[in-house]
Amino acid sequence: TMMMHGEIIATGTELITGQVVDCNAHYAARRLFEAGLTVERITTVGDQAPLIREVLDQALARSQFIIVTGGLGPTEDDVTLPAVALALNRRLVVHEGLLDRIKRCLGERQIPWEERYAGLALIPEGAQVLDPGCMACGFAVQHQEVRLFFLPGVPQEMRSLFDNVVLPALMEWVNPEEFWVRRTLRLFGISEVQLQGVICRLPDLQQDVTVGYYPNFPETHLSLTVCG
Repeated sequence: TMMMHGEIIATGTELITGQVVDCNAHYAARRLFEAGLTVERITTVGDQAPLIREVLDQALARSQFIIVTGGLGPTEDDVTLPAVALALNRRLVVHEGLLDRIKRCLGERQIPWEERYAGLALIPEGAQVLDPGCMACGFAVQHQEVRLFFLPGVPQEMRSLFDNVVLPALMEWVNPEEFWVRRTLRLFGISEVQLQGVICRLPDLQQDVTVGYYPNFPETHLSLTVCG
């Protein structure tokens, strides 16, 4: 089985202004790596539909799977959906089952219905709703040969959908006989350059192991990754 490669797109003006730290992409990247799936890019983009569309167009041309987080809520800065519709050339349609669920959730919370909430039930034509349990919603789309997953930006909701739905779906692609293992050695009293000098004298190691050096004062961390 060839290695599947994809990318993560995190949307939200709060991410590019430094108001919020993007823990969603970090979480997804780590879980994908552990599962043997390669992430080649992580892109952070503000809440501007043309920018999101541009990043999506590029991703569709080069990746086999794409995970997008954020921008699916009911407020005017949630612009991911219109950008997706343009990039995939699909209409946005109301998912009746999702609309009923949103109305039920609002009723349980005693929140009065407003027309803007209907936007939470919009999905691209042909998309599959990822079971959200309540108002938090995600959806998946197969576009030509590319699998796309759109997840909410709220970390708890994102992680729940990612672990329960997205990762199992992507795992169908992975060779079950291939495992990725990473070990980090924390070293003290040796610089990054000195450490590289030591590793260079171990040619056998370099052939089979991906080596990474990470200064983490006062330590130097050596990351060793193998696949087999």
